[in-house]
Amino acid sequence: MKDVYQKLMDTTDYGKHEKNKCPGAKFFPMFEKFIDPPVMDLGCGTGDTVRLLKSKGIFADGIDWVNLNNDMMVRDITQPIDMFGYNTALCIDVLEHIPEEKVHVLLFNIAQCKKAVVSVHTGSSIFCDDIELHITQHSFKWWERKLKERWRIVKEHLINYERKLYLLEKK
Repeated sequence: MKDVYQKLMDTTDYGKHEKNKCPGAKFFPMFEKFIDPPVMDLGCGTGDTVRLLKSKGIFADGIDWVNLNNDMMVRDITQPIDMFGYNTALCIDVLEHIPEEKVHVLLFNIAQCKKAVVSVHTGSSIFCDDIELHITQHSFKWWERKLKERWRIVKEHLINYERKLYLLEKK
């Protein structure tokens, strides 16, 4: 699957802020006042959300498993990561792309921070060659049960009938 995402990032506008295709940048007004720097963006893709945060004077870093030579860290976010020093984790439009058996590790990584901004997408997303990118498709209720195991949901934003953004604080 890593090759699929590398191709997606290399050959399309997916995740590019200048093309209005970066969900973190689009949703920024919904979480701007909530975050507490420093911020780590897990699954940062193009790094455009990280660059937007930095342009606002917010210390931020990003990690993704695709290498775009964009000054973001390259590693697997479904492996344990030491989040020491970060107060807020962003994980926007990522969870549904992670195999269900690895979601718990990513949620553990996120839970190391006091706050989190997480979005989930409950529908499908087909890429070229009929590859389903949203490999973990569950209802909002399912995702909310998972999130409530570690956090208090401070606010939720319904983006559309298949997508929500959650502002979370550690219990």
